[in-house]
Amino acid sequence: MKRNCTVFSALAFGMALTASAAVFTPTAGTSEKLPFDRASMKAASVNKAKAAAPRQAEAEETWEAIGKGQYTDMVFSTLAYAPQTMEVEFEKSTTTAGRYRILAPYKNWKDPKGEFTLTFNEAKMTPIVFDVVDNQYVLLHPFNTGYTLQGADGGEISCKMNAWGMIGDEITIQDVIEVVPGSLAKYKDGYITSTTYFTMESTKYAVFLVDFSEDTSGSYLGNSEASFAIMMPGAKEPDPNEGWKDAGKASFTDVYLHAIFPDNVAESTFDVPLQESETTPGIYRLVNPYKYWKNPAETAFTVSDGHYMVIHTENAPDAWIENSTTGVTYNGQGGGMIEFYSQVADVVPEYGYDTTKSQFPATIWANFKDNTLTYPSTTFVFSGQEYYNFGVSISGNNESFWPVKSNTFKIVFKGGDSGVNGIVMDSNVPAEYFTLDGMRVANPEKGMLLIKRQGSDVSKVLVR
Repeated sequence: MKRNCTVFSALAFGMALTASAAVFTPTAGTSEKLPFDRASMKAASVNKAKAAAPRQAEAEETWEAIGKGQYTDMVFSTLAYAPQTMEVEFEKSTTTAGRYRILAPYKNWKDPKGEFTLTFNEAKMTPIVFDVVDNQYVLLHPFNTGYTLQGADGGEISCKMNAWGMIGDEITIQDVIEVVPGSLAKYKDGYITSTTYFTMESTKYAVFLVDFSEDTSGSYLGNSEASFAIMMPGAKEPDPNEGWKDAGKASFTDVYLHAIFPDNVAESTFDVPLQESETTPGIYRLVNPYKYWKNPAETAFTVSDGHYMVIHTENAPDAWIENSTTGVTYNGQGGGMIEFYSQVADVVPEYGYDTTKSQFPATIWANFKDNTLTYPSTTFVFSGQEYYNFGVSISGNNESFWPVKSNTFKIVFKGGDSGVNGIVMDSNVPAEYFTLDGMRVANPEKGMLLIKRQGSDVSKVLVR
């Protein structure tokens, strides 16, 4: 544990130079380390970035072609452009194990000719070099897109990973994996993805940083639509339903879009597909919920698939919702994909339910009872300060929005013919027991701390 503390301190120092906090942090009491605001989309200031330790120069590498795959851009969402997937050529290093590169990654990117003026110089475009580590993590090297944003705050558009700036004389890639694995992309069978943010001591940082060379105000958030993906030659896109089973339907009353556009987007209720985790009882998700939303203005919004609202009811009646992208992109000025986030989701994954429950008021939790999930008032008070249960933001926009005018948020689990009809509360349904890791326990023994599921009632129990 001493080594962890040392590495953490070194990482924190390195990141202080490579990433300024993109969140508001309370200044007193036990809340000091916990973030409550992501209003600024500015992710980092790297003008004083610590120089990385010498790495093997790309010119020293020798490469061999391994075929074609796909690359989904995460850079131009910074300018609120829709993600594009391009066919690209891959090479493998014959001198460094686990190192690959994408040749001419932006040669086939189509400039949508939006509100920004872009020029392309193929000679300035560099390959995207990346390292696969432990067959699980991916570190991308800095690269230049070849595009230049014209204007006073423009310049050549380049991208780097925040983790790249952490690695140096005292910090190795293994240290980064040990302390902040979320700062790296994830690798599985040749398919590579990444989150938008990662958390260290409850402070949010961007995984990808986008720079405009003439802009002196710092780096900007990359992958703001959570679209980044690399599909290497021979790889297949993972089945999004793996690990989930059909649980019928749920009725969802939206307050998020109304919070951002109260004058022209009414609150609405719509039925959406519901799934349950096959490994962890009490975790559910709504499948592409906004695909079923009635768009009030087809020209103002576009809706994409592949987005989920994950709901945790393992400790019902306390419940919470993971930070989520809606799949709804606002096409107006200052637009981008709309995401929403819960303050609980910024805390529970790092500190656990028991710690969070003991330190925070009950008003931060959703309530799950009788197959219905609701939230109380969207604000709560902690240590004499006012914070928000839910926030909503538009990627590429510097503002966050607070749905404080409505208490109508609701998700009703309906079940279905092919779903888990056991969602309906029934005290006669036999109880099932699982370990905290989701393993079924056929014969619970005294003293075991388990998750108990009986119908829709899910709770943590100590067997007596």
